[in-house]
Amino acid sequence: MTWDMEKNMENGKTAEQIFKENYDKDMQNPVGFSILYLGIIPHKKQQEVLLHPAKNKVIVSGRRSGKTELIAVEWTRGAVLDVYHSQILIAPTYKQAMIVFDKILEIITKAGVYDDIEKITKQPYPKIEWKNGAWIDFASADNPNSIRGFAYDRVGKDESAFIKKGADNAIKPLTYDKGAPVWEFTSPWGKGDVWEKWQRCKGDDPDWACFHYYYKDNCNPETGETYLSEEGIKEIEKDILEYGEDSIYVQCEIYGKFVEDRDVYFSRELVESCIEDYNIPVEINKRFSYWLGVDFARMGQDKSVFIPLMGYGGDYKVNDIIETQHKLLTDAIGRVSNMESEYNFVRCLLDETGLGSGPTDILNEKFGYKVKGIYFTIRSKMDMYSHLKKLMSQGKLKIPNHKKLIFELMDLRYEIMSNGDLKLHHSEKGHDDYPDALALACWASRDEDIEWVPTIA
Repeated sequence: MTWDMEKNMENGKTAEQIFKENYDKDMQNPVGFSILYLGIIPHKKQQEVLLHPAKNKVIVSGRRSGKTELIAVEWTRGAVLDVYHSQILIAPTYKQAMIVFDKILEIITKAGVYDDIEKITKQPYPKIEWKNGAWIDFASADNPNSIRGFAYDRVGKDESAFIKKGADNAIKPLTYDKGAPVWEFTSPWGKGDVWEKWQRCKGDDPDWACFHYYYKDNCNPETGETYLSEEGIKEIEKDILEYGEDSIYVQCEIYGKFVEDRDVYFSRELVESCIEDYNIPVEINKRFSYWLGVDFARMGQDKSVFIPLMGYGGDYKVNDIIETQHKLLTDAIGRVSNMESEYNFVRCLLDETGLGSGPTDILNEKFGYKVKGIYFTIRSKMDMYSHLKKLMSQGKLKIPNHKKLIFELMDLRYEIMSNGDLKLHHSEKGHDDYPDALALACWASRDEDIEWVPTIA
């Protein structure tokens, strides 16, 4: 049975009532299973995914659109009904894979069907096993060798656009023995492998289908009421207003749309090569050297960004990313002072453009040579960003998987001036607070850009 909203409304019946009247048959229906077994009514776009007959599917969506819940519901169905006896869900990192793991446990607990599970394993290899013998494995693409040699009845890839290319060499063979279908769920990231599959889905290949939805689709299909909290909607609308609808951050992260890489200063591939899975803040190690970059809130803005950078053996790693909003500049002065006492920075480079000149003068007077201000001009900004790009291109800089930093790096554009200089700028209403702070920290470290040998304590 295909769930049709208008048919459900006939005679005043709800979708749940209709499915219950045809329980045995409708439990085999993916939408019916979600309603009857889990008590979850999928929104219209989710239903399209669940009911489409294509073997392989690419689902591209924005933030808070119900992506994680869709994976949890469908992978649970595959196991409970033994439609897919062995399944795996692969994410870019272990932490991301465990988000789906926890979501499955959450929905089956709320539905009161926890007793159908036989065993739950979290370490070293996460796995959920049902009493009927079916199971789901959860894996990280950061360690593709851990999944080699296995065969599955269905393979899922969460945030597949962020899975590094090399991992596919280990993932593809998982489907070979059983001809397993592949479902890819992701927010868009450039126009790489997932974009190519997206285009393939739009072609004439009946084995592939593509789907797109975003937060406004995440609502009850019968009543039209949103599934999102009021706070969640406000958070999204705030980001849209702050970054602007045309920014890469909003287009990709919120609207779930692919965007062109044209005229970007940092390519998707370059940014991706610098991302490493680690938690911030990283514990301070006094045997390493540290530098600080600060982008102060400017006139008409209310956000300051602080990025301490760790140096070791000629390589660099972002140690933390701190953002403050709606704070007086006295707060920024106190924050830098406190961070200096913790890190003992080699140098702090501060943006003294506009309102930043006052805090820079005060901190320079307090800490002397360690603190230096820089006024942003086309030339000074180009120098800093050229150095940042050099470190990234040489593989000497690692950054955390921090979405705002990543998207702001991706949002930086360039244009060639009449004198031959490059001018960097972000999209209309976009921001460069995070990249500026990172570029400042890296520029502060340049005089120390020699092979570093730790002191033996």
